[in-house]
Amino acid sequence: MLKETTLYTAICDRCEKDLFENENFSYGDTLLLEQSLKESDWHDTGELHFCPDCHTIDENDEIKLKPITHETND
Repeated sequence: MLKETTLYTAICDRCEKDLFENENFSYGDTLLLEQSLKESDWHDTGELHFCPDCHTIDENDEIKLKPITHETND
């Protein structure tokens, strides 16, 4: 039987890097995906998601975007 399913992955809103770009993996549940993002040092603002290469957190726990230093998927 073939069945269509919805799978989720995360794409950085700054550099467009895929959370799982080196793995053949995705999630069928956004809650599990959000947990994996936190464990992988990704940051979300509620609307946007940033990979570890694109942000840092300052001493006030505020997100600071880094200059883009790796290739984008343009």
